[in-house]
Amino acid sequence: MPSKQLPNLLVIMSDEHAPMYSGPYGHPLVQTPHMDRLAEEGVTFTNAYCNSPLCMPSRMSFMTGRYIHHIGAWDNAAPLRPDAVTWAHLLRSEGYDVVLSGKQHFGGMDQLHGFRSQLARDLHAERQHALTDWDNGTPPASRPWQGLAQAGPGTTEEIEVDDLAETEALAYLRDPARHEQPWALNVSFIAPHFPLVVPQRFWDLYPLDEIDLPDIPEGHLENQHPVYQRMRRMFGCVDFPEELIRRGRAGYYGLITYLDEKIGRLFKTLEETGQLENTVVVYTSDHGEMNGEHGMWRKSNFYEASARVPLQIVFPDRLPTGKRIDEVVSLVDLTATLVDIAGARSVDQLDGDSLLPLMRGAASDWKDFAFSEYLAHGVERPMAMLRKGQYKFNYSLGDAPELYDIVEDPNEFRNLADDEAYQAICQELEAQLLAEWDPVEIEKQVRASQKARILVDQSCGYAGDTRAHTPDIDQFATEGANFCNAVSGSPMCAPYRASLFTGKYASSTGMAINELRMNPNHDCFGHVLHRNGYQTSYIGKWHLWANQLGKHNDPQNSYIPPGQHRLGFDGEWSAYNFHHLYFDAYYHKDSPEKIVLPGYEPDGQTDLAIDYLQRASTSDNPFALFLSIGTPHDPWTQDNVPPADYEMFKDVDFPLPPNYRDENDPYSDTWAIMSAAERAALPEWMRVYYAMTANLDWNIGRLLQAVDDLGLRDNTIFVFTSDHGEMFGAQGRRAKNIFYEEAGARSISCPVAAANSGRTRLRCVLEHTGHHADVVVYAKSADSRGC
Repeated sequence: MPSKQLPNLLVIMSDEHAPMYSGPYGHPLVQTPHMDRLAEEGVTFTNAYCNSPLCMPSRMSFMTGRYIHHIGAWDNAAPLRPDAVTWAHLLRSEGYDVVLSGKQHFGGMDQLHGFRSQLARDLHAERQHALTDWDNGTPPASRPWQGLAQAGPGTTEEIEVDDLAETEALAYLRDPARHEQPWALNVSFIAPHFPLVVPQRFWDLYPLDEIDLPDIPEGHLENQHPVYQRMRRMFGCVDFPEELIRRGRAGYYGLITYLDEKIGRLFKTLEETGQLENTVVVYTSDHGEMNGEHGMWRKSNFYEASARVPLQIVFPDRLPTGKRIDEVVSLVDLTATLVDIAGARSVDQLDGDSLLPLMRGAASDWKDFAFSEYLAHGVERPMAMLRKGQYKFNYSLGDAPELYDIVEDPNEFRNLADDEAYQAICQELEAQLLAEWDPVEIEKQVRASQKARILVDQSCGYAGDTRAHTPDIDQFATEGANFCNAVSGSPMCAPYRASLFTGKYASSTGMAINELRMNPNHDCFGHVLHRNGYQTSYIGKWHLWANQLGKHNDPQNSYIPPGQHRLGFDGEWSAYNFHHLYFDAYYHKDSPEKIVLPGYEPDGQTDLAIDYLQRASTSDNPFALFLSIGTPHDPWTQDNVPPADYEMFKDVDFPLPPNYRDENDPYSDTWAIMSAAERAALPEWMRVYYAMTANLDWNIGRLLQAVDDLGLRDNTIFVFTSDHGEMFGAQGRRAKNIFYEEAGARSISCPVAAANSGRTRLRCVLEHTGHHADVVVYAKSADSRGC
């Protein structure tokens, strides 16, 4: 077909939109007038499925038209091969200008995969994803999923990126050059993917008392298939309070309406520029969102709310209007359709079939099935789904199968797999699924890929410790400067802190041991920041106010009075000199009175910090906050860490350091000498230590999220560090106080990472001398291992 006769293609893809939450698919509350219009003027598929219910695998399958076991895009950290042929390549070969605006979640170095240009940003591709390791099974989450607690009105970086994707797409459509050659524009939004935060006017559309609740029959969760019970535990999907559920669903509905407005503006721009008559408009999503149904949130399973997607196609005068198609289709069929419309010929055999005959009523022999597979986090072995006609068959290697009649049981409450009357159907669908999908061989490939990526990550990632659960620290390390060979100025609490505050060695500060008081005549960074207009505040462990040995809980030793001994921190003060009480601990403000901090101390201290950030964000002056948390310092006993955090590591067999010595270092002081009982306790100490670190990571994530939620990211420098490490038996020692640096238990090396919102914004902050950046300094006190 001559290029001038080729139709344009506008492919709008959202993220995590379950179709049943929209007007065309029958929801009575969610407002989607522009999707309603697409339904009136085009074709709506009522049984369209993604080919993997997770962002990157689904999108890579859509881009290539191949199932993920054919392309190796197993999970969110398994990028598409650079030589994989995509529909973007095929359309460009036919003379199309093929561009992307927004998310397509390409991992790796190639961020185009056939597109000529990225007009906006792919936020999720910019972020590093945790590696999946099926050898670890499906450990329970250390705390409930935080998505519902965060739901509410406001803005996020995701909103900003989606607005940018729309702005750039509209500018592209309005450019007169669009009339010079056929074009294919893929506009891809993050909405309605969590965070469930939406601008106020969309939040206001959904009063909480009008929000519907998930349909969960009594006893359903207790009898749910084991694979979903494991997934619920791993994803932190607990029995959330009704108020949180309503807030989460309200945020989700608001994001859908926010997205719908963008669909409307794109469609209107085609009309205004005279391009609609020769443009195929497609709307779909990469997967759904459970939205609380079946006790689950997010996706990663084969329930309808997770695996089914909206699919609407409009082509004025060339395709029917107001048509609904109930036959079963999937996103690889959409890929084949785009290639068919462009008149392209695929290099590889596509796994889908063009939908054009089906839409035109000329496909009486349509296959009427969809295949989907899941090979990522939340499970520990391969899973697959086959939807054929009215039945859905789910397969999980090592588990019993599932069979649902979607017509008679649309909410999937009755598993028919054990019903004698349905055995023939069950066997037929299982045979069809396994004829083209070998779960045992696929499991080998997935596990090999996981091990290879973990090995590579250990050589270049933040820490390389696959036992640690630190997704927020890992993510933070990818967003800024990460110093992998940072060394403590002195491997002991007080001397290190004096060195950090002054920029001087311990020999210059005079702080040689912990039982000394810091000389207030030193010029410290608190003084420097204060002189330059900062609000300087401190929360947590101080350790620069001399204690009488063994009497550190006496207020005369734990309370630091206002004035010169606070070393320039004259704003918010919620601190103590030091203690190692991690439950129901205390702090002082401006009097010797002890203020009890209920619950786990790091959680409470982070609450104080977030409260401070909320107040400081309204001030005209920049702020500098130093948050100093005591963990993961000993004592390492189960009663010193939240049970949910310990649960993650209770069965982990921690090996001793590779240079562990059975005999004590003859040069050890009393702190470093280990008794036989202490040596026997080392694996348990490590379990608690790692659990404390997991909790610390969660609190770092909370702080970072608060900075984002308050709109402070662009002008805040965030620093994470520690004072020293812990030997754990290496070289025959425990504690610190020595200059060894070991791969398994580092003593003087400590993690240091600093981040702003990105290279460009950081440069702007540093160059814009007329305004200060806010500074959040986050220090955890002791025993934190290095990179």
